[in-house]
Amino acid sequence: MPDEFPTLEVVAAVGVLALFIRTLIVGSEMRALPPFTAELASALERGDRAAALTACNAPSSPALARSARELIASAAEPPYGPDLSIELKHEQNELEQDLGRRAESGRARDLIVLSVLLGAMAFAVLSKLPVSSWFHWLVASAALLLIVGYVMRMRLRTKEREELGRVGEALTRMVNAAGASRTRRSVHSIEGGCGACGETLFLIARAGALGASLPALGIHELRICKNCGLVVGQAEDSVVLGRAALEELSVPFGLDDDASSDDTEHDG
Repeated sequence: MPDEFPTLEVVAAVGVLALFIRTLIVGSEMRALPPFTAELASALERGDRAAALTACNAPSSPALARSARELIASAAEPPYGPDLSIELKHEQNELEQDLGRRAESGRARDLIVLSVLLGAMAFAVLSKLPVSSWFHWLVASAALLLIVGYVMRMRLRTKEREELGRVGEALTRMVNAAGASRTRRSVHSIEGGCGACGETLFLIARAGALGASLPALGIHELRICKNCGLVVGQAEDSVVLGRAALEELSVPFGLDDDASSDDTEHDG
């Protein structure tokens, strides 16, 4: 048995293995990006900031998860300031630059592997050491993996930027919705007493007492007359009301309207 250890072949094999593992990791991150972003955007659309931060612990998309966590954390807790949307946009731009630097770091690590392989090839040529065909095959495989890895990381970088933009849009909508809810007209602002009995003392029913059906229609508060029980409220979204399975009720004109219409007919 020969007593020479195939050092160059082992070096080339280690380089190929490292590049192959890195390629698998990049491919796994690319596949995990869409479902991760969908889960995160869904939590933000519901206004559930805590669930969104929990979703950022996903290990399948570490770079995007870290950037998304920093973006969500920068919004802090409500109430939100009037300039928060601008601040979030600025923070998002900085995080996109960080993702770009991460891509550059990945290419630098690939160059280290390439330099090791080139060094092994140069050593084999200069020292005139006999190398097997396995060495040449391994070097060729490493070169192919370098090209594939470069292309995949460029695509991953583009995809991460797009998905971070989706997260930023969902976060901005959550912030804007929270701001709109603060400026929502409260039934406290309805002037005057009860339209039925004139009572000025009312009971207020808010989200906790309304269940899920009324808030889904844009009704978040109801004012209830403590004397006769007349309920007064306001639905905010007429589009949602139009899509809801609600019955329509047509009420007749009042006596004044009927009288005026009769007078008009007699005059004719």
